[in-house]
Amino acid sequence: MCQAIEEMKRDSMEEGMQRGIEKGMQQGIEQGMQQGIEQGARKTALNLLQIGMPMEQIAHMVGYSSGEVRQWLLRAKKAELIKKDRWGEKNRKNRYSYKNLHG
Repeated sequence: MCQAIEEMKRDSMEEGMQRGIEKGMQQGIEQGMQQGIEQGARKTALNLLQIGMPMEQIAHMVGYSSGEVRQWLLRAKKAELIKKDRWGEKNRKNRYSYKNLHG
């Protein structure tokens, strides 16, 4: 009888662990998909800025707030400036429109 109880406990624990693993994997997949969607939106926003689209239209096109899009683009601009500075290209004309980022 005692062995049967121990076996039931072990089976329950294994089943619970398996459910936990499956739930964790599903959450990881969902989080990864969301990150991929956001990364695509960031890339699209940057491309739209490069062709001169106004910030509000960019935000509307990618489906995020203009404040959030502005932050993405400012970070991208800062990263590009740092990269250019590292390679001695800081005098090259920046391809992003300052006006679109700040106004």
